[in-house]
Amino acid sequence: MLAADHQRDELLARRPLPALTFLALHWQIELDLRTLIPLRGLIELRLWRCALAGGLEPLRDLPALTAFTLLHSQGHDNPIDLRPLLGLDQLTITLTGDMPLIGEEHFAPGRIIRRR
Repeated sequence: MLAADHQRDELLARRPLPALTFLALHWQIELDLRTLIPLRGLIELRLWRCALAGGLEPLRDLPALTAFTLLHSQGHDNPIDLRPLLGLDQLTITLTGDMPLIGEEHFAPGRIIRRR
């Protein structure tokens, strides 16, 4: 688990990282998911209390990703748009809290798990 932006940046600056399969980020401010694109072998991503600077589109570039969890994260007072993840049929999304979402209704039952 990485607790600070500089720790994340240092980790991502190291090469090679394609073998990394699990990543948990905690308290990331202005998290830009494009920084994770080099992690092509990433299977599971957990974001705890992260403020997303952009959308979820970069996750489409992680072909091995099968589990994505947002724990009490937010998208700058805007709903989090899940629609960019629609084509990732192997992906299960787990959410906590009452974060507002866009596109949840387009996912098959069981693909989105909400925990309160």
